[in-house]
Amino acid sequence: MPHPAVDHAQGRRSRYLKLAAVAILAATLSCLSILIPPWFELVAGDTVRGLSRESAVLTLDALLIAHATLVVLAAGGTIVLAIIIARRSIGRPPGRLGRLAAPSLALVVTLGLLEGGAAAWRDRLWHGPRLPEKILMARDPINPGATPPPEFFGPRAGATFPAPLRILVLGESSARGEPYHPWLSVGQILGWKLEDVFPGRPIEVDIWAYGGACLEDMHKKLASLTYRPDAMIVYVGHNEFQARYPWTREVEYYLDEDHLDSPQSPPFRAAGAIARFSPFERLALNVRDQRLIDLRPVRLPERDLVDRPCCTPQERQALLENFAYRLEAIAEFCDSTATTPIYIIPPCNDAGFDPSRSILEPDAPKAERTAFASQVEHALSLETNDPAAERTLLTELVKRHPGFAETHFQLARLLEKQGLFREARRHYALAREGDGLPLRCPNDFRAAYHATAARHPRMILIDGPKTLENSSRRGIVGDQFFHDAQHPNLRGYALLAQAVLRRLAERGALNWPAGHKPPTVDPMACARHFHIDGPRWAEICRRENVFYGLTASIRHDHAFRDDKAELYTRARQAILDGANPETAHVPGWPFPSKKPQSPQTSIPTS
Repeated sequence: MPHPAVDHAQGRRSRYLKLAAVAILAATLSCLSILIPPWFELVAGDTVRGLSRESAVLTLDALLIAHATLVVLAAGGTIVLAIIIARRSIGRPPGRLGRLAAPSLALVVTLGLLEGGAAAWRDRLWHGPRLPEKILMARDPINPGATPPPEFFGPRAGATFPAPLRILVLGESSARGEPYHPWLSVGQILGWKLEDVFPGRPIEVDIWAYGGACLEDMHKKLASLTYRPDAMIVYVGHNEFQARYPWTREVEYYLDEDHLDSPQSPPFRAAGAIARFSPFERLALNVRDQRLIDLRPVRLPERDLVDRPCCTPQERQALLENFAYRLEAIAEFCDSTATTPIYIIPPCNDAGFDPSRSILEPDAPKAERTAFASQVEHALSLETNDPAAERTLLTELVKRHPGFAETHFQLARLLEKQGLFREARRHYALAREGDGLPLRCPNDFRAAYHATAARHPRMILIDGPKTLENSSRRGIVGDQFFHDAQHPNLRGYALLAQAVLRRLAERGALNWPAGHKPPTVDPMACARHFHIDGPRWAEICRRENVFYGLTASIRHDHAFRDDKAELYTRARQAILDGANPETAHVPGWPFPSKKPQSPQTSIPTS
């Protein structure tokens, strides 16, 4: 007959096993609720995808609240277990607390599994994939000639054919040529012109870039590479924030912000606090942001002039470190496969695109934020009646809060109108760098390109911003090179392709023929060669109208971007009505025929 003590021990072990099973099941279901929705959306239709996104966000919201509750309960359970262990260590029975031992242990095990699994998954996501360097070198060694296919039995059966020169393009929408995709891009221009340098040799341009991509996306795609490229173009940097955070995201930023002013609801304030030390909370919040990225904000009357940033300084630093790490990893891959890396620092439109969000210092009190916003609005109201007074007031406001993007941008526009080009260029750059919702590659991300190039002598680095700046009449990069914030026009793409060709020739890369000068890239010739005709210009104008219409909704004042959208609407309608694109007033087309002028070297005093 079984002893009662044995039955009691077996029953206790059974309870522990059941609760452990429940803990593992809860942890597994929680992880699946995070990982399944992205895969499901890849194969679902648009309607189902939308429902999946909404259900995933609701599930994640519930999961965040449940996890916060679990943290509190697990903390209590840990205390209970500690008391039980302490009592037993001195020979005292646990008493009534003994009944709480099993559920307390289950809570702690569940939390440990969640945190450990989330930490491992985040580490896997942060570190890049294992790239197939050895496989590619064994499969596709460096060889100037290629044998004909087995089915070739013609008179040249014993001959060799020139191996194709293969160029792989990694990057975002600018790398794939928007708003001209699929007709034209930097890579396609480069392939076209290299036909003159290597006559008779096939030139293959493989474009992996796509809209909304960040460097992490491109790095992961390299794991599926099945051939060894001769050259690899990396042109990415504008999407490092918007590929991870929805446009509506904002964080608690100002130090005096109370719960009424906070942009976050109480559950998310708790989740944000716990996320400082919880890998699971950080993973869940990141996945939630990913589910909301493709949702565009509803056009509201306006946001606050003094706004909040889209991420914390710690999040921004993590993105920068991730970006630099992946630039380095791709460069090392190119070195190991004898691929010529061509890194293009993404240029952007400084003068023709206003900052999306302007923020003050974190310690600026609410009264100062309100008063400063009122003074900025007053300064802007002086534009038409008293530009001198507007300049004086804007200058004072810039000195008062040097990091506020809107005042820098408005002062730069005023200085440019007055012919003070060097000072205007400086304030345009400060406006871009102060943007709390970056849609343009910031300076610290540009610096990561230079740091990587310094460690890899074979790399061809094209400083896109400097290339366009040196080609401008006034040293200011604006609408003369761009259709919008990020996407160059034909002139901008032609200048970037010309810079690549020039550096290839200077370095003798890709076995460049000795003494062969780089071909000239003319934007008008590009338009003819790639058949950028009336219907295509109409489509380009439509895309730009959509871009400005969408991005207008994320600013406190829609007018500047709405005006740009209207210009493209008018040009498109004129083309559809039969007008020649060169006379339809498409912004940035055709190009001015004036020769470049030297930027102003001195700033007149007013």
